[in-house]
Amino acid sequence: MRNRIKRYLLNSDYKRLMSNLSYMAFIQIANYVLPFITLPYIVRTVGVDKFGIVVFAYTFVAYFKIVIDYGFKMIGAKNISVHRNDNVEVGRVFFSIISAQLILLLLSSIVFFITLFSFSKLYEDMYVFLFTYISLFGYILFPIWFFQGMEEMKYIAFFNIFSRLIYTISIFLVVKNPDDYIYIALLDSLSIIAIGLVSFFYIIKRFKPVFYFPTFNDLKELYISGWYLFISNIAVSLYSYSNILLLGIIADYKVVGVYALADKIFRAIIQILRMYNQVIYPHLAKYQFDKETLIYKTKKFLKIFVSFLAFCSVMLFILSDFFINLVYGSGNDVSSLVLSILSISIVSLPLGGFFTQYLIISNREKDVAKVTFKTMLLNFVYVVPLIYFYGAIGLAISVVLISFTQVYLNSRCAHELFSNESVIRRDK
Repeated sequence: MRNRIKRYLLNSDYKRLMSNLSYMAFIQIANYVLPFITLPYIVRTVGVDKFGIVVFAYTFVAYFKIVIDYGFKMIGAKNISVHRNDNVEVGRVFFSIISAQLILLLLSSIVFFITLFSFSKLYEDMYVFLFTYISLFGYILFPIWFFQGMEEMKYIAFFNIFSRLIYTISIFLVVKNPDDYIYIALLDSLSIIAIGLVSFFYIIKRFKPVFYFPTFNDLKELYISGWYLFISNIAVSLYSYSNILLLGIIADYKVVGVYALADKIFRAIIQILRMYNQVIYPHLAKYQFDKETLIYKTKKFLKIFVSFLAFCSVMLFILSDFFINLVYGSGNDVSSLVLSILSISIVSLPLGGFFTQYLIISNREKDVAKVTFKTMLLNFVYVVPLIYFYGAIGLAISVVLISFTQVYLNSRCAHELFSNESVIRRDK
């Protein structure tokens, strides 16, 4: 055992993985722990109702973010990982994806403004939705997939922490009363755009991708190759973001706020756990042409991940009341119950991304789309009646049901990972 651990520690691949895992931990601290410094202040200052409006706006704009992401995060990370030592090819991938995303942003903006002016419920808080929407430009300029493909997670960590620090400080300086809720999204978007500009020019200077003006065929190829992932992402949004929208429509903004208090803590933990997927993805992508090694390594990573997820699920279930009271204070019993229910899905929800990455590396994007589409349809069977009868608690129950359903469907597609057939061990 000691020799095995020593060999792993001396292996350059494992050193890189551990280094990237550490930096991804810093990223998630910046993205989800720092906001918890401001979140209790925001809720107390603007109130649960106004906070619910902001959450609703973020959820609405998330649809457009899905469109802009398309399937480029996975495709970009994989292609950059394969061609990381070729500046010409890296430049072709980098500038082609950025251009494709800008085109989608332009088309999305047309739909966004038509929708904004067509529905009075959105128009009444127009500035909140508009301020939230402009963050999409910053997301394009901050290509996390590029750093992920290069296996240089430290840059993502540095830029994210700086962005979150700007946002955290500005919240305390600007948001002083309930009417200032409209500035929450604006401050967030401005910090994202600022750090996006810095990271974009840093990539040009540090990695020196050769400038490439994409042709029509380049863009067409990107849209075609990412189509199944895009369909999958759309389906995912329909059973994640749509659930929040349904809660706001069937219930009201206050119920959205009650659910969001628990969901913020839950999502913070989920995103920290998902950094495992982000770190191992470019590592596994290197073995896309070596099926035997890919299956062996994926099995090994899966066993570790499932064990850790089960431990985290139990701990959050036990500590749900403690976390809610710590962050928001007493008197949020419904939110505590929601969090305890959501904690059950910690053992299953991050596995969806794990299986998706494996199937993409195996060039089985169609399977990803099929699983996601089936999950989307089943979600609406669960969520509508559960929200109607049980509100925020019903939505939490539906999250648990759908996450385990997705894991079951994924395990059937990736059945080779559960096969008893022996795989020759290769620690590359």
